[in-house]
Amino acid sequence: MDEIFSKHNVIIAHCLTANGGAGNPFSTGKNIYERIDNVIAGQLELSCSTISEKDTLRYLHQTNFFGPVGIILKATNVTYVNSHDGGTIVLQSGTRDYTTDSSNKPTAANIEKAILNRPANSYNEICIKQYIVFGLFLCFDDKQHLIANIGSEVLFHQHTSKYKLPYFNLSNGVLYSSLFDPQTNKFHANGSFTNQEIYI
Repeated sequence: MDEIFSKHNVIIAHCLTANGGAGNPFSTGKNIYERIDNVIAGQLELSCSTISEKDTLRYLHQTNFFGPVGIILKATNVTYVNSHDGGTIVLQSGTRDYTTDSSNKPTAANIEKAILNRPANSYNEICIKQYIVFGLFLCFDDKQHLIANIGSEVLFHQHTSKYKLPYFNLSNGVLYSSLFDPQTNKFHANGSFTNQEIYI
């Protein structure tokens, strides 16, 4: 499926907020860092969204993906697609529950439709089982919303640096390579990055 994401110049990401998503009792009571650990450590069936240039997340305004923290994935096995929020839920840890029909089966044509037919001010839902974690992003389109979810950039770095994954700043749907500066305690963009580089 990487070829499709590369063709349409999108990333596929599992996004998180401090409160978690609806319909997942297995994440209830876990903080955002515990849930990041779970995603990176295990092959869970994840609800994801595609993100492209000009997409944004501004709290109570435009939302093209679920949360300001994202885990970027590659080498994925897609199990379900929807150009809208499909409302999938988790009834058993590690798997998602949904009804399948001809429109949301994980065919190449349906994945492309989910990318191209997503409403302008909403997000699509693509479920994934089996994946490689490529990197982590922080969305700075709404800095107040970001900090409300991660606590601080220092805290985010402390909890995630153990994974030795690339960091990215996300702004208006564009990824920028990012480095954490211990002098300023901030993530600083360190050059532009093309989505296709993920899926080589």
